[in-house]
Amino acid sequence: MKPVARMPTSCPTSWALSWLVVAALGLAGSLAGCDVGSEFSAGEAVGAGPEASPSGLSARASAAPPRSQTGAGTGSSASQKISESRETAVVRAAELIAPSVVAVNVLRTEQVRVADPFLDSFFPFGAFGSTQERRVPSLGSGFVIDPSGIILTNDHVVAGAEQILVTFPDGRDAGAELVGTDELTDVAVLRIDAENLTAVPLGNTADLRIGEWLIAFGDPFGNLLSNPEPTVTVGVTSAIGRHIVPSGDEGGFYLGMIQTNAAINPGNSGGPLVNADGQVIGMNTSIFSRSGGSEGMGFAIPIERALGIAEDILAYGQVRRAWVGIYAEPEEADAFGRTRGVRVAQVALERNGQRIATKEFVLG
Repeated sequence: MKPVARMPTSCPTSWALSWLVVAALGLAGSLAGCDVGSEFSAGEAVGAGPEASPSGLSARASAAPPRSQTGAGTGSSASQKISESRETAVVRAAELIAPSVVAVNVLRTEQVRVADPFLDSFFPFGAFGSTQERRVPSLGSGFVIDPSGIILTNDHVVAGAEQILVTFPDGRDAGAELVGTDELTDVAVLRIDAENLTAVPLGNTADLRIGEWLIAFGDPFGNLLSNPEPTVTVGVTSAIGRHIVPSGDEGGFYLGMIQTNAAINPGNSGGPLVNADGQVIGMNTSIFSRSGGSEGMGFAIPIERALGIAEDILAYGQVRRAWVGIYAEPEEADAFGRTRGVRVAQVALERNGQRIATKEFVLG
């Protein structure tokens, strides 16, 4: 079991199937509320008394005034206070951020094992058998950071992508170009050609406080849901400055991460993490999970770091990093497996055949 489980983004259910189910349910509901042989119109049935058609109930619901108008002119202030209480910071942030959150649909080719009924009966763990290439769809999230069409997402969402399509909450699709990625920090930049784009408001983590409200946006479980609107979940800042060292074959280091208990599930990768002022302060990236779903320990890359990486990718096509010529390694762990620092393991004194320093100079 890996201690860090990145959000898997494969989606087994297609949009077409979801819409087919919705259409079938809608048709059934329409037929259930209609009396084909009735001599009365729907308008006559409304309010006709106890024996009125059930369709009158839906008409009454449709005709109900907005809750903000309920109690108007009656002198009652209770309804007005309730309506005002609905206008929370979370509601305002959701209305502000949601239009700029996108679903990132990816197609990639993977090697998959071909089932063999004969061999599988003798070797149930798949030790033998052939493999074949298959185009596999997967899905993550992203958000617009520039109205010219620049979108930020995670590297692990688009790694190996052969085709990328982003979907907006209003249903618009746009093919995306992969401008560049940085596996080390798990940041990727996409570019699309679309109009009427709105960039998310950007904040910073300088004054982020443990315990303050945070809001996570994304498209968890992808096409299992029947529309492209992002899911909004709420939690608090659980911790700041968390360092997560990769294990196994995972790449990259997650340093200085924001920890939150806002529900982050498969498909949320690359979505924005927002403060109560409606400003993006992080990008959802990974979770600690034993089940594969949210267990209340999600982690986000601070927005300052993500934007710095994006600026380098847009300007140079890659991330430029300083190299000091020193290789470090963790100090020996204590009996509880904890390390308290790092030590110099190796010093590079030459580069491209040229001497650049002495060991005494580097170590001071």
